[in-house]
Amino acid sequence: YTVSYDGGSFTNVSVSSGAATISAVAGTYNNLTITVAGCTSSDDPDAVLSDPSAPTIAVGSLTQPSTCGGNGSIPLTFTNVADGSYTVSYDGGSFTNVSVSSGVATITAAAGTYNNLNITVAGCTSSEDPDAVLSDPSTPTIAVGSLTQPSTCGGNGSIPLTFTNVADGTYTVSYDGGSFTN
Repeated sequence: YTVSYDGGSFTNVSVSSGAATISAVAGTYNNLTITVAGCTSSDDPDAVLSDPSAPTIAVGSLTQPSTCGGNGSIPLTFTNVADGSYTVSYDGGSFTNVSVSSGVATITAAAGTYNNLNITVAGCTSSEDPDAVLSDPSTPTIAVGSLTQPSTCGGNGSIPLTFTNVADGTYTVSYDGGSFTN
């Protein structure tokens, strides 16, 4: 059979025991009718199919890597995303097996720029596309000041050092062939 509606029709509709199911994309199907033996149905019902709500994604407060080459974390919040395992994509790659629970997930990642984060659920892709930038801590620098030469043969001189991006504490300073501790 053919079931007509304003603006189109569904063909080859199979009716069995007075029932049929039509598969159709999201849309509005007004004034549905069927004609059998020259008689057209008079009820003219309407049907509206809607896509599921698109998922949303937002980035929370990032945790930057605490060591050079270490990992930081990207906390994410979602709406319209059921609990489960998903792929979160970004420009140039993706994070797989992201576990979403109660609308939240945390991705552990190395320093880098993750632009246009998005998630696709049931064929619908989030449209917010937030960005996340994880940065290694600042690289320490070391500089040598004015040297004091030993005043006697076999005596000690001094090497004054200045640093940036080095917290107060005790460290080991290495050089070719050895190191200074304390």
